[in-house]
Amino acid sequence: MQPQYSPQYYISVVAALHAEGLSDRKIAERGGFSKPTASTYRRKLGLKPNGSGPKKLDKVSNNEARCTKCTSVKPLSEFTVNRNGKPHSYHLSYCFTCRASQARTAVNRNIGTYFKYLVSRLKQKCTQRNMYFDLRPEDVTEMWFEQEGKCFYTDTPMVASLGTGYNKARCSIDKVIPALGYKKENVVLCTQRANMVKNDLSLDEMSRWLPDWHKRLKKIGKA
Repeated sequence: MQPQYSPQYYISVVAALHAEGLSDRKIAERGGFSKPTASTYRRKLGLKPNGSGPKKLDKVSNNEARCTKCTSVKPLSEFTVNRNGKPHSYHLSYCFTCRASQARTAVNRNIGTYFKYLVSRLKQKCTQRNMYFDLRPEDVTEMWFEQEGKCFYTDTPMVASLGTGYNKARCSIDKVIPALGYKKENVVLCTQRANMVKNDLSLDEMSRWLPDWHKRLKKIGKA
């Protein structure tokens, strides 16, 4: 979690580091806070961002463009249309594939960023389905270390990162009692494969069909 500083701290740090010619990202890294915070206080100071800014789309024809990251020529439909506060929409200079790769790299930076992503996606799904949700990334990170990075049900080492497809060993969050939703007292971490096997089984069904898994839950008071 980002430390909380006084507004005067942010203003003085952003002003000083901006004067050195640093970008918002570099200011955030040096100052010990997030990039959005650096950008917010730079704008409050009336300063323009340092750096070259976003790259323009390299169009090679009316229907194609060259990706600025992988340099491949692709149809315009392969480039995201963005607005980002601008008066008119525009295409990003890099293709869908490179954008996805960049997003994975950001999520996989460390365990904390992965669980922040995982919790955010899960919260969004629960909102759409009107399902109870009360989990923080810190809660999930704490469970990860308590379980030593292993699946609660099978002791299989879990993977805490995104890949390019389905990974049965990837860490997921399981609701012990489905009807109670996602709260710390009602969840465990397990592999995606184990989560699929358990699915929406009730505790009674688990006691009969997956007795070993049920015993594990009883041992920690979640069954």
